[in-house]
Amino acid sequence: MRLWEFDRVGAMASSSFDTNKDGLQFVSVMLGFLMMNDEQLGYDPNIISTSDGKSYIKIQRNGHCELLILEVLMKRSACVAGRATTYWKARCEGDKTNSSLAIKDSWQYPEREEEGKLLQEATEKELVNVARYYYHETVRVNGEIDNIRNVRKGRDVTQSTTFRPMRYELPSAASGTAGIERAGRSTSTTGQKRSSSQASAILLPKKRPCSSSPSKGVRDTNIPDRVHRQVFVKDYGIPIYRASSRVSLLHALKNYIEDMSIVHVL
Repeated sequence: MRLWEFDRVGAMASSSFDTNKDGLQFVSVMLGFLMMNDEQLGYDPNIISTSDGKSYIKIQRNGHCELLILEVLMKRSACVAGRATTYWKARCEGDKTNSSLAIKDSWQYPEREEEGKLLQEATEKELVNVARYYYHETVRVNGEIDNIRNVRKGRDVTQSTTFRPMRYELPSAASGTAGIERAGRSTSTTGQKRSSSQASAILLPKKRPCSSSPSKGVRDTNIPDRVHRQVFVKDYGIPIYRASSRVSLLHALKNYIEDMSIVHVL
């Protein structure tokens, strides 16, 4: 038998033991699971459940404590390791207008720019057709930032005898040369795709490379980190698959393109 602990980056396993030969260890494991509370079992301690079946999140906004009641789970990503993005529809307790809020909960790479700050800036500049900012935060548990390093409590999995480092594929030199040669042979830019060498100057930073075959690539023993963040907005749009007609869908896309061009200019 072997015990596994999963987080938003990967998994850790205990040493295996034979339940037939080590019955005391097996009983200790079962009792441990039975005696764990929800936080120890991996549930988010910031989501508080009441005896009447309601759930809420407590935030500190503008110097005041607010209780946001979670009414509807709108969408949840089906994954263990990854962003695990979850969306809720919520409302603020005591709000006489009973306005709805949307909450986005996700585990992001710390080097990524915070979405909450971008939405806050967009709201302050009064951009139209953009969800209005309400609040954002980096989730804390017991006073510490909720990230993978704190979840693992300093355990260094790279020292494990069974640790499997990720392997990243190196870009092929031949493919880069071919792109330059194709660009050199082009006689007209009309209807032609940009080569990789032409596009690289304006592309956004690449996402982290995915793990590939163990027989190829470069060994990487660095363990990536993820940080738990939440974004709260005052309103949200209708899913595009619920558009009443193709005309309304195209109109929404047109507004989106125009608004995003303004955002990039700002």
